[in-house]
Amino acid sequence: MKPLLEDYAYLWLEPIRIEVSPPSEPPGGDDGLRLPHVFTVAIGTAPELMQAAASRLLRLSQDEIKQHAEDAILAQLARATDQARAAEGRPDPATLESNLRSELAKLGLELVNFR
Repeated sequence: MKPLLEDYAYLWLEPIRIEVSPPSEPPGGDDGLRLPHVFTVAIGTAPELMQAAASRLLRLSQDEIKQHAEDAILAQLARATDQARAAEGRPDPATLESNLRSELAKLGLELVNFR
């Protein structure tokens, strides 16, 4: 007979505040690239986000979860910066937000806000 419950673990649903240093400005000074640097993320409560969080974040410390989220955010900020510089324009906030949400969802996180 197999046990009904072998183990359990918790994922904290409290929001996590992440401050990042955006990719460096070019040596020439301000080129108009203004990216957010304070983000708040949380474990998603939608079923697909909870499943992703359970498979990727369960048993990680809050610091480890924060580090994974920070890595995903920095990658998207670098991508937005590169695209804006290539197009000689400004990062599109809607595209950046969409890309951030998509990347964080892979971890089971949702973007609460950013500034």
